[in-house]
Amino acid sequence: MNKIKYLVSLIFILLVQNLSGQQFYTKNYTINNGLPDNHISAIFKDSHGYLWIGSKAGITRFDGSEFKTFTSLDGLAGNNVTSITEDKKGNLYIGCFDGGLSKYNGNQFLNLTQNDGLINNRINKLKYLANNQLLLIGTDDGFSVYDGNGIFSYHISLNNVKQRLDIVDFIEISNSVYLLTRSNGLYEFYPEARQLIKVIESNRLNNNSLFASYVTSTNDTLISFGRKGFKLINQSETLFENLGHVECFTNDNKNTIWIGSTTYGDPKDGGIYVLSNKKLIDYTYKLGINSRMVTALFFDDFENILWIGTADNGLFLFFGDTYSYYKANDFGVSNLEIKDIRIDKKDNLWILTNQHLIKRNPNKKTEVISLSLFKTQFNLFKNNELMDKYQYLLDPDGSFEKYELEILSNSYKYPNPYVQKRNNVKEILHPGSLYKPNKYDIILQKKTNEFTSITIDASDNIWLGANTGIFRFNSLTREINYIDLDDNFFTNFIFTPDNKLIASGWNNAIIYENIEKSTLGNDFSHYTHNSPANVTRAKTNKNQVWFLSTDHFLALYENNTFYLFDNPDSTNFQQLNDICFDTMGNIIAGGNEGKVFIMVLINHQLKVKHILSKLNGLSGTNIKWLTCTKDDILYIGTNTGINQINLDDLYSGKNIDAKIIDKSEGFIDYSGFISEIDKEGNSWIGANKELIRIDAANKYKTNNYRFYIKSITVNNEPIKFTQANLLEETPSEPIVLPWYKNSITFNLEIIKFSDPENIRFYYILKNGNQLITKDTKERYISFQNLNPGRYLFSLKTSSGFNENNADVQISFIIKKTFYKNWYAIIGFILLLFFIIWISIRWRTKRIQYQERRRLEVAEKIAELELKALRAQMNPHFIFNAINSIQNYMLSNDVDTALNYLSDFAKLIRITLDNVSKKFVTLEEELNYLKYYLSLEQMRFDKKFEIIINVPNEFDYNQILIPPMIIQPFIENSIKHGFANKIEKGLIRIDFIITTDNSGSDLHCLIEDNGIGRAKSQELRQNQTNKQKSRGTVITKERFALLNQTHPRKGYKIETTDLYNQNNDTCGTRVDITFPI
Repeated sequence: MNKIKYLVSLIFILLVQNLSGQQFYTKNYTINNGLPDNHISAIFKDSHGYLWIGSKAGITRFDGSEFKTFTSLDGLAGNNVTSITEDKKGNLYIGCFDGGLSKYNGNQFLNLTQNDGLINNRINKLKYLANNQLLLIGTDDGFSVYDGNGIFSYHISLNNVKQRLDIVDFIEISNSVYLLTRSNGLYEFYPEARQLIKVIESNRLNNNSLFASYVTSTNDTLISFGRKGFKLINQSETLFENLGHVECFTNDNKNTIWIGSTTYGDPKDGGIYVLSNKKLIDYTYKLGINSRMVTALFFDDFENILWIGTADNGLFLFFGDTYSYYKANDFGVSNLEIKDIRIDKKDNLWILTNQHLIKRNPNKKTEVISLSLFKTQFNLFKNNELMDKYQYLLDPDGSFEKYELEILSNSYKYPNPYVQKRNNVKEILHPGSLYKPNKYDIILQKKTNEFTSITIDASDNIWLGANTGIFRFNSLTREINYIDLDDNFFTNFIFTPDNKLIASGWNNAIIYENIEKSTLGNDFSHYTHNSPANVTRAKTNKNQVWFLSTDHFLALYENNTFYLFDNPDSTNFQQLNDICFDTMGNIIAGGNEGKVFIMVLINHQLKVKHILSKLNGLSGTNIKWLTCTKDDILYIGTNTGINQINLDDLYSGKNIDAKIIDKSEGFIDYSGFISEIDKEGNSWIGANKELIRIDAANKYKTNNYRFYIKSITVNNEPIKFTQANLLEETPSEPIVLPWYKNSITFNLEIIKFSDPENIRFYYILKNGNQLITKDTKERYISFQNLNPGRYLFSLKTSSGFNENNADVQISFIIKKTFYKNWYAIIGFILLLFFIIWISIRWRTKRIQYQERRRLEVAEKIAELELKALRAQMNPHFIFNAINSIQNYMLSNDVDTALNYLSDFAKLIRITLDNVSKKFVTLEEELNYLKYYLSLEQMRFDKKFEIIINVPNEFDYNQILIPPMIIQPFIENSIKHGFANKIEKGLIRIDFIITTDNSGSDLHCLIEDNGIGRAKSQELRQNQTNKQKSRGTVITKERFALLNQTHPRKGYKIETTDLYNQNNDTCGTRVDITFPI
């Protein structure tokens, strides 16, 4: 045994190594991506956030998504750009080696050349002094200074070419600036005095051949010389050589110094290096940069990313060491087929592959333990103990009693094979039931071929599962022990918080109370005690153990009891792939349906609190692994990358806004299937062929970015603003638009170099109490056919749950159409009322005119009809009168006939006079009645009496009534009322005037004491010669016509039968009403 321990320790010593071969992700931009040339000579980021890239084919502006190149055709002084800088006002200065200086204000170029006072058109380097507001211009033969108005220059006389003022860089110090020359040493320029002097040779920075320089954040000075290397100058000097011709320096936010160099023949020289603890590390391979010609470096401290320019392979973007990738050769093994990973209490990371156990300690040291060591231990057991332990398989007479005796006599040193514990109950097996020689032969053939799983107990011992059983590895003593579990093969095993081992198989789970002391397990059946079957993963949470299996959604072990859970969200079974827990104890699980379930356990029942999927913003359709940090940041590994979700925001009811981590941010391997978090919060992900580390500190943060409203178009036409562009500021005053320009589009500019596609815009358009709130990833926001009104447009952006709280607000007004203004509305209303009034008035007059014409025609027709009716009455009356005269003459009463004829003549005269009159006076009508009644009395031999009562106050000449109206009713009384009447008749005619609100009416009451209408009607029915009375009918028709044509209505006739006390008919009354 001591030899084995010694051998293991020796192998450990041999395999311990520094982790120095990790590979980081970089993104490469070349001509194929939009650069004009693959030779990068300068990199600069302006105050707006744009990246400017100088090359031999012009200068290129990059916003993270689009390259835009400017050349001499666009006004640039030259195409070979060597240096770029910016002044306080945001003007960009571009030094060109073949054309002089260009000043770019965002719209156009202003060029300065030798004709404008520049010492030389071949510019090497530019430097802007913000305090002095001076631009320093270093050329290959002289030095110029530009103050915004003019240029003053410096030059020295040449004894030889090497003595010329070939300026390659500047170092700004307190009151002066050092000028580095390629072959003439160091010069010093004093801006206030405008004085240039040569620095003494003893200066620590001086050298005949200088090239590049840099002052770090800790005030260390780096300066390269010749083609040998560079010096680090602080309180001491350190020389670094054999890395090629150093062209550039920079340092990042972790004070790491980066050095770029080029090679001149030696393939080992050149590339990109890191200076850490005064040690130079070649990072060219680590960053995947396939170039040894690094010519420009720029660290963006806003997004914390490193830009690397090369002379032959374009531009590289390094996102930092947030994502580190460890491959097989980084651990000194040939294959990194990861099975599982675990982290112990000392924060050691244990990586299990099919052939190795790898330990990585917090100091980044790695140790590799080969499977061969475990094979040796198994073979020792196989050779020395296997036959003794499994002799019961060859013993047909075996029994509990037999082996108890052997145990007592120390002949058998293992637990009694005929004792088993099932479901907390010990069972004694039947004698001979374990006799299985074939199984014995199979056990003898077993070989340890690969590791299958790993777990760690409460004492930090590492337990490894293999195809032949389990091994215990003591990380302190390096001791390996093989523990045989009676040939049981388990798919998974885990230690409970109280250090019990639960080993699960295809249909059962066995609990070992103390695996190091006894291998007698308590076998729990899946079918009777809900133990998990076919477990794929198990994790502990406080005093609980949770299992994922292929047969059930979830399983739980707690307080010596197993619980099985089906999918609480659906009747469909979902295969879960991983499980984790937040700080509140919520259970978080996800699987191959692309859903993440956040659940809580209540009374041993799972209740779903949240379900995350692509329906609410989750990226990916297969959840492969899950981890949750102590800050409740949930990491969800899927087939399309990592989703990062702030659970605090989710639980507080905010919208889910997952940050997607994918290739655009440097996470390039989506094959991970298991993860762990160390004490520093770093995430470790086991993938198919590599190990991935996500730095928790994330010092290269990539969530910072800038965004602007690039332009505003209205009805597809851009709006021109007084300021230079919208990048400077948004309009302070509302944009006023006419009513017909009501479609507005905001074109947005995002400047982000890491994951620019993951930016979301959240905007609100407010118009009074109306709100439009939406989010989008599009680079424009458009509103069509807006109604007139005052609008406020507010815009925010978000990259995952890292929200940019800076609002961009623009107000604009869409004027109402002129006819919608209040004064126009009032004018239109008044005009409408006027038109309506005119129309009504015209229509009324038209109707009145038409009515007047109609009435005139109707009146004429009525008049003609009245005349015709009166004409009908005259022959009727004449016939009756002549008939009476004839009767008198036949009876030889000549005197009476003459009197009758005289009155008849007068009556005819009056009748003829009244025929053409519409109205006659009451006096004329009474005079007419007088003659008529006189004739009727003579005719009927004074068979009736007449009483006419007219009030004395009546003005007979002022009251007008239609002529010949009363006479027909008197005639009816005489003819029909007194027919067959023996007694003398009486006709009483009374005139009465009544007055009401509508005016005055004249009532003519004609009352007789005749036989009544009913009796008269009866007598007429019995007559053979039935003559219809036309007088009253004609009078009623006349009244109907008068009511139509006369201004005052109310002509009417009412006839009433009169009765005595015995209810016998005693006469008739007629009430004739005349409006007066």
